[in-house]
Amino acid sequence: QYMLQMVNGASRTELTLGGQIERSSDTALSANRSLPSVGVLWENRGPTRVIGLRASLAEESTREVEFADFGRVVLDSTQRTGSIGATWTTELTSSTDAEFALSHARVAYDVPLLRDYDETSASARYRWQHGANGRYALTASTARQRRDGDDRIGGAEERNRISRHGLVLGYELQLSELVTLAASAGAMRTGSPDSRTHAVGSLRLAREGERFAYTLEWGRDLSADGSARGY
Repeated sequence: QYMLQMVNGASRTELTLGGQIERSSDTALSANRSLPSVGVLWENRGPTRVIGLRASLAEESTREVEFADFGRVVLDSTQRTGSIGATWTTELTSSTDAEFALSHARVAYDVPLLRDYDETSASARYRWQHGANGRYALTASTARQRRDGDDRIGGAEERNRISRHGLVLGYELQLSELVTLAASAGAMRTGSPDSRTHAVGSLRLAREGERFAYTLEWGRDLSADGSARGY
């Protein structure tokens, strides 16, 4: 991976180019593939606000993506994801800030057994300081996914559209100069055709040293299709 960064006053532009080559001794389980990636980020900082625009195009194996999402692998194929997004962060007071984000992604596969889809998502986050070393964050999010398919068939359009809405409260504590503890809990609701409310949350302990870093994490979340996942 190669990253080129250009700074011009309050603006910063970042270009990232990467590639991964995989070769397998058993292509029935894991195919040979070449996975390129490219991304661009533009960021402008003011006295009390930060504006960011980004775009990326990347290929990954579903073997890695599915394992990260579900802890299992159903099908080995190549997933291509193109995305664009924008974020705006503003400092409200010396101890509070708000962040708003909007993104759109297109996900496509190289096998007909998996369905391509588009997803548009938005989120709003309010953070406030708690003491010298703690910080709370309240995040509201919404996402709508549209799978490719024939919407002319009765009821198909409803089945091809999935929505998710969530509210999560998080807390981060700086235990020491190098160690951070973070926890979150909340609920996410999936829309039609199967409307359900899922509990989500996470617990993470991280240490960032000069030469070594580690992270221990447990989490429960929803995947892009509204399925619960835990790891």
